[in-house]
Amino acid sequence: MLRRIALFVLLWNISPGASPAELPVAPPEERLRVYAELRALKGSNQFAVTENVVWKRDAATFTFADGRMAFAAPVAGRVVAAYFEGKGRIELIPPTATAQRQIARFTKRTKLEDSFRSAVFFFTDQSWNELQQLLKIQSGGEPLAAGKALESAQKRYAEDFNGWIDNLRKGNFTMRNVPARMLADLADPSSRGFFLADFEGERYGDLLYHVTWNRDPLLLPDLSNDEEVMLIRYKRNEYYEWWGGFHLKDEYARAAVPEHRTLLA
Repeated sequence: MLRRIALFVLLWNISPGASPAELPVAPPEERLRVYAELRALKGSNQFAVTENVVWKRDAATFTFADGRMAFAAPVAGRVVAAYFEGKGRIELIPPTATAQRQIARFTKRTKLEDSFRSAVFFFTDQSWNELQQLLKIQSGGEPLAAGKALESAQKRYAEDFNGWIDNLRKGNFTMRNVPARMLADLADPSSRGFFLADFEGERYGDLLYHVTWNRDPLLLPDLSNDEEVMLIRYKRNEYYEWWGGFHLKDEYARAAVPEHRTLLA
C-alpha cells in the first residue's frame, strides 16, 4: 500500500501536466494539480532589464524607468505573474468626470501619479504577450527574489483579505481567491482574464490597481460586479479606501454611460 502511495506521489510530481489547450477539458485531478501550482507560484530564471518601458493597462500607464522585471515559472504553459524592482511610475487618469472627482478627494488632483521601487503583477489576460513585445526577455536571472515576492503577496491575500470576520474587524477589505480565479480563467477560453498590480507608492502607500476584462472583479466582490477597473489604497490591519471604480476605456468610447446589469425599471 505504501509503495502504491509513493508511486502516485512520484507520478503526480513528474507528470508533464496539461497544456493551455488541454486544460479546458482536463480531468479534475489535473486541474487540482494546476491549482496547487498557482497557489505556490515560483520564480523562474526569465528576466528583462527595463529602461523607460511604458506599459498601458486600460486607464493606467506604468513606466519602468530603470530596473529589472522577473517572471514566475509557467503554470500549464502560461506565465501569470511578474516582479519588478527598480524605479517605476504610475499615472492613472479616470475616464469620466465623476471618477476624476472621486480620486481628487484623496489626491487633490483629477488623476493619480506616484512612483514605486517594487511591484508584483498577477495576470491571466494578454499581459504576458504584451510584455514579450515590450521587453527583451532573457534567461539567466535569479528566481529567488521573484519567488519570495510572489509568495509574500499570495500569503497576504489568502491570510488577510479572505473576508473572515476577524480580518474585517481589523479594517481589511475582501478579496476573492486569486489562484482559483487564475485557474478559472486558464480553463475558460471565453475569459479575457484579469490584471492586478500590487505596489507601495512613495507618496500614497499601498495601492492595488485591478482590471477584469469580462468577469466579476477580484476586489470587493460584495461592492460591485459591474465596473471592470478598480483602485484601492489600504494600510493592512488598519483601514482601506476605495479610490475609484469605472468601466473600460473602450466602453466609454461606445457609450457615455455603459451598463451591464439588467435594469428592472
